[in-house]
Amino acid sequence: MRKAALSACVLSAIVLAGCGSIPRGADRLNMITEQEAKANNCVLLDKAGSISLILINGSKRNTQAAVRKALTVKGATHVGYTKGVPGTTNVRMFVWSCPNPNLKTSDPKVAAWQKDYLGHE
Repeated sequence: MRKAALSACVLSAIVLAGCGSIPRGADRLNMITEQEAKANNCVLLDKAGSISLILINGSKRNTQAAVRKALTVKGATHVGYTKGVPGTTNVRMFVWSCPNPNLKTSDPKVAAWQKDYLGHE
């Protein structure tokens, strides 16, 4: 009986933590700041977000959900947080179309987020 209860607890913890993975197609998006997007004549296409009350791995899971939504927006080339940092339970992102789809951020923090959440530099 104890083994069954322990197994159920472990399985619940795994489900709650969420197995984070970089969304397929995220390599075609780059992450930039709102200021960079405006300076480079990018067009705001939409906003994407995710809200979760589960705090375990929330930032990564919610960012990945927002990126999956951004990938469905036709013409999207870039994403950027509407807040300064990834939120734990509430992630909101801008979805941009930029004239230069290969535009890279000059902000080292945003570049690190891109590597972590989009899987490329």
